Amino acid sequence: MRLINNRRDPIERDPSNKLNELANIERTDIEKYFQIGLAENNALEVKINEKLTIGFFKGKCTNIAKSLIGKLLINEETEGIAGGVIVETEAYLGKNDPACHFSNGLTKRNRPFYKGGGTIYVFKIHRYNNLNVISEYNSHPECILIRAIEPTHGLVLMKKRRGIDKLMNLTTGPGKLTEALGITKEKSNDKKINNSKVSFYNTNLTNIDIIATNRIGISKAVDWPLRYLIKDNPFVSMKTKKENIFAPFDEERYYEKFDILKPAYQQKLWKEDVT
Repeated sequence: MRLINNRRDPIERDPSNKLNELANIERTDIEKYFQIGLAENNALEVKINEKLTIGFFKGKCTNIAKSLIGKLLINEETEGIAGGVIVETEAYLGKNDPACHFSNGLTKRNRPFYKGGGTIYVFKIHRYNNLNVISEYNSHPECILIRAIEPTHGLVLMKKRRGIDKLMNLTTGPGKLTEALGITKEKSNDKKINNSKVSFYNTNLTNIDIIATNRIGISKAVDWPLRYLIKDNPFVSMKTKKENIFAPFDEERYYEKFDILKPAYQQKLWKEDVT
């Protein structure tokens, strides 16, 4: 399913709009205000009054990563609001996942894992910021990487930030989307989603064809099918080869082997001298 913004973006008309002002609009005429044309004559309805809460991020990481597909990601800065529909995510399964930053224990870098579900985790690879949200299953911290969005709000602002005009290259990757949305480690890392300018909203997109493939850009557990994306969506970070499409991940078999962690983020384990 391809999302197409064929109407003038209402947020772009007034970049100074704040999210609370949009909430006021929602109570009057939200459906007309936020409808964006979709293929097959459908319409995307952004439900501003259905902001995802910390509770959404409590459960198995694999389920949450799939559930985030089709949700709207928004970042609000003084320049304006920018965002889009999430079309690609990756799941990282905590202590027992060798590709996860938490697998080797506590460090300064992975401190957000000890703050519980709904904590934002932004890390850098070279100069690029990567947006993750910590999830929590039976006191076991995991995380979801937001890999790509289809841009729907604040297109002018996103193009300015990225210094490009090509829509199809605007947010097709984790570093691209954070640059376009103005999300940085310095501003967003280690914050709860209920106390952050980064927000997630429910939409009416439910009947989505999601496929699972191997994760990208890692050297460990490379064959684990924990990358989720909308089939044939042009805004995903990398086209999927047939040989990289796997059967669904056996969640029950994986999770039943867990040595469930103590709720470490609830204990005073963090020390300033942690390296």
